[in-house]
Amino acid sequence: MLQNILDFVKESRMNLYDIAVIHDGIQEQAYCQPVNRCHNCYSVTKAVTATAIGILADRGLLSLDDGIMSVLKSEITGDYDKRWDAVRIRDALSHKMGLDRGIMDVDVDDTNDYGTEDYLKYILDHPPILPPGDRYVYSDVAHYLLGRVIDCVCGIPADAFINGEIFRPLHFRPAAFFKCPENHIIGATGLFSRAEDLVKIAALYKDYGVYDGKRIVSEEWVRTAEKEQFDIYPVDGTSFLGKGGMYGQMILYSREKNLAAAWLGFEDGAHTPHDRLFEYLENYSDEILI
Repeated sequence: MLQNILDFVKESRMNLYDIAVIHDGIQEQAYCQPVNRCHNCYSVTKAVTATAIGILADRGLLSLDDGIMSVLKSEITGDYDKRWDAVRIRDALSHKMGLDRGIMDVDVDDTNDYGTEDYLKYILDHPPILPPGDRYVYSDVAHYLLGRVIDCVCGIPADAFINGEIFRPLHFRPAAFFKCPENHIIGATGLFSRAEDLVKIAALYKDYGVYDGKRIVSEEWVRTAEKEQFDIYPVDGTSFLGKGGMYGQMILYSREKNLAAAWLGFEDGAHTPHDRLFEYLENYSDEILI
């Protein structure tokens, strides 16, 4: 199957680095060109951070309706706008915190312009304008705060928790997170990994929280994440759900096709040639891919 996809990628002149698929339980992966082994998956990172929150919710260590500020109270120094008190973990997961615009995009911003190395303080200086839970406004702020929530609830750095509870059970090869100046994961971006490992996150969701016979997160969490779109979105016109990242990164899965896929690459533009790959995967048949 993978060779056919690689041929299609080459014919379509997609600038992919590596790609992996898990089809009917069989994993294949390949590098499309000579490149470094690990790459920034950008906003695909959000799906990993959200999965860690799901594990904590499964264990009763937090509720999705907990206020984020109540969890982070030990981390907050000084006064903050009390409108933040209404923002729940659920609101952050669904990008409905009440912000009127995206802020703190470390992949685009010159972070020296923030005027502080305390990213939590920087965020709290930009309070919600709208009622939390009402309006979708995509922002990296959400998953930075969720990463800090993981720190506080677990008592260990979020990346250590993710490594122990997600990456090791999924047999990831070495991966790393970009961090803020105070050594907290950004949570929204900056996970450096391989497609052959990221595809396991897609497979985990495809199989309702189970990977290789081991339950990592509950079926209830997966169904909630899909229903409330906790950075798991339907791919229009297909049977796939997934999460993309800047410059064309992707994890996606289809239960109908019994297929999970992931790829990393670089395509600069809102509509990339990768869009055609969605259609190709949706319309494949075993007969043409053998």
